[in-house]
Amino acid sequence: MLDFINKVISISFSFMFMYSALNKILTFNAFVRSIEEFAILKSNFRFFSVLVVTVELVISILFASSIMIKMAFLISAIMLCVFTGALYNAFLKKIDIDCNCFGESNRKSNVKKLLIRNIILINISLFGFLLSNFTYDLFSFELFSVFYILMLVLICTTFKKIANM
Repeated sequence: MLDFINKVISISFSFMFMYSALNKILTFNAFVRSIEEFAILKSNFRFFSVLVVTVELVISILFASSIMIKMAFLISAIMLCVFTGALYNAFLKKIDIDCNCFGESNRKSNVKKLLIRNIILINISLFGFLLSNFTYDLFSFELFSVFYILMLVLICTTFKKIANM
């Protein structure tokens, strides 16, 4: 039963990170601007934006393929902690931001809700980390899982684009 729960969490996280990364790629300039809005970095906004998208894509593939799943949970928890710290900083400075978490938005983000969401996701990620076994087989790559996640993300991204037209 715990293996099933862990697989559901893995697939959900894979979808979430892939969806987030693809939408950030499609609206990359808006994502770079949102990084600037956080007022944490002094420069290198584009580099950091590329880094975030790349890590999200890698995490998504790790989750979907079940390769190094424990590492994927750990990296996702760390990444979510960094984002939560940035959100908390914006909250303390009373900065209105568009987090661009899942692509460009027409409205400012509710930072309190984002903080709660991230804390829940961090806890789920840590739970998945604890459920994961310590061993992994590098050659147990589940290509169908990766394909399935990519197709779901492309479908959702397409619907989002159609809805915004």
